[in-house]
Amino acid sequence: MYEIKKRSIYLQQEKNRLMVIRMDLSLVKASAPYPTLQVTGKNERYAALLSQDFASSRGEMTAIYQYMYQNWLTINYDDELAQLLMNIAEVEMMHLDILGKMIVLLGGNPKCQAVQQNQWIFWSGNMVNYNREKKKMLLYNIALEQYAVDTYTTHAKIIQDPYVSALLLRIVEDEKLHVHLFRDYLNK
Repeated sequence: MYEIKKRSIYLQQEKNRLMVIRMDLSLVKASAPYPTLQVTGKNERYAALLSQDFASSRGEMTAIYQYMYQNWLTINYDDELAQLLMNIAEVEMMHLDILGKMIVLLGGNPKCQAVQQNQWIFWSGNMVNYNREKKKMLLYNIALEQYAVDTYTTHAKIIQDPYVSALLLRIVEDEKLHVHLFRDYLNK
C-alpha cells in the first residue's frame, strides 16, 4: 500500500504560488539498482524498438506528461493523489533518460518519435489522455502502466542483448509497482 508521507514532498504556498521543494521517490521506485548502461554492440533495430518505449502514444513521454497534467488538476483537491502522480512522473523521467542513452548506445537517435505502422510518428500532446474525472484517470493510468509492463517484457525477450534486456526487466519492476500503487489508490 502506498502511504503518503506528508514530508516526502514539501510545498510552500505564498500568495497564490505553489512551489515544490523536494520529492521522495523511494515509495514509487523498486529498490533494486538499475543495471549499468551498456550494450554488446550497435543495433538500430533494437534502438527502434526502444523508441516505442521512449516516445509512442503509450511510451514514457506520454506517461510523464499524463501524470504531470493530472498532478496539475488534482493538486487543489487531492494533494495525496497529486503527490503520487508527480512522484511516478519523476520515475518515468528516469526511464526516459535511461532509454534515450540506450538508444544512442545502440546507434539510434533519441528523437521524440516512434515507429507506428512502418513509419516514424513524432510524439505530440495529442497522445495524452486528458480525462479530468479521477476514477477514469486512475483506470487509464493502470492500463498505461500495464501496457508498459507487457511491452518492456516483450522487448526484453525480442532483444538478444543481455545488457539491454536486463535493463528493460529492471524498468518493468518500477512499472509493476506503479500498477499496484494506482490500483491501491483506486480502491481506497
